[in-house]
Amino acid sequence: MTDMFDLEKRYENTLKDAKKFLENKKEKAKTRSNLSRERVTFLVNSNAECPLCGVRFEGANHNTEHVYPIGLGGVNVLQNKIQICVLCNGARNQVMQAILGHPPYRKNYPENWTNVKRFLIWCNISIDDPPLAQTITPTIQQKFMEFRTGGETFPLSPKRAFGRASKWKVGDEPNYEFNRSSNYNKNVSKSIKSKSSRSLGIRLFDRIFGYNTSKENKPPKQTKRVLIDNTQLIEEISEEELAKNFPKIKGFNTSSRSGLRLPEKPSEFAEGIILYMQIKNQIQSTDELNEAFKQLFTRLRRDKIIMRIASVVFPYDESIKLKDRDWRKATANDDPLQIIQNIKLRFDKSITEFRGVSVSEDSLRQLIDSYFEQVMTYLNENEKYESSTD
Repeated sequence: MTDMFDLEKRYENTLKDAKKFLENKKEKAKTRSNLSRERVTFLVNSNAECPLCGVRFEGANHNTEHVYPIGLGGVNVLQNKIQICVLCNGARNQVMQAILGHPPYRKNYPENWTNVKRFLIWCNISIDDPPLAQTITPTIQQKFMEFRTGGETFPLSPKRAFGRASKWKVGDEPNYEFNRSSNYNKNVSKSIKSKSSRSLGIRLFDRIFGYNTSKENKPPKQTKRVLIDNTQLIEEISEEELAKNFPKIKGFNTSSRSGLRLPEKPSEFAEGIILYMQIKNQIQSTDELNEAFKQLFTRLRRDKIIMRIASVVFPYDESIKLKDRDWRKATANDDPLQIIQNIKLRFDKSITEFRGVSVSEDSLRQLIDSYFEQVMTYLNENEKYESSTD
């Protein structure tokens, strides 16, 4: 059940290196180096193909791609190199410019960190697991396809592609995991299965923006155990029921002296995100957003949802009160998954500041993970929302 949280963990060293590079104004980007002539000649003589589009390498129609870009701190090691066609290489560079602007990229740091992080994860999974890139980072993958083919699917699929340079040597057979072969369907099926119940991806966008989605072949409801404290478990609750009937924890999703941090039910929080996505281009003030939220939530619930959304769509500025925010200046973000993840990350970073919550810190971490998992599951499986087509 791979999602963005898992990918941030998988590529955490890359993200740490990038952050360190962007923070150090004196550090210069490394000089690029390509694969050795021996390796390149071997690829051409082996009729190797671009792992992204399936075009056969010949002449000068291919070059070395640094998966973790040099301009963001990437290094010249085999693990970070792969040979792709010049058209795919150019499209990846265009994606980088479209998302991050012109170099040097540290000039916009740390404001651009969310975009840098998401772009770096796409850079890696688009090589390591293309089906996952289509689901976890659909907006970036779509940009790549628009630059590469005008939005059309590739007419070819790789059959003789090689993966990262660290995974093969001269004389090896093509080893790219997603080559079109007897193992291809198994690899794609495994990749899709791993994210079917947690990641929102394209299906979430279909539901939010009013496109039809099929109800056929829905997986059976999953059950889950939720840790309440170090000893007590709620047994065998379905994912759908957990989203609607999450256990009540004082100071977490019910009131305490320290206040309420989240709506009682993950489904309420999900509905708030959906509603915000539908009306965000039509509101100017917090009062207007509050008025719209009245149809779904009590005052306390809507206050907390609005506060959580504001925490990730506005830059931190304690001098501006929430009631005085101009929502026309909110960060333009058409990705509800990213909003949810950013809110969750804020909770992860401030977990030691929780007071009045009636569970241990370890249990609290599990509660946060479980709560936000249910927010995403509810969004992923609910089809009752349709956005305005105006």
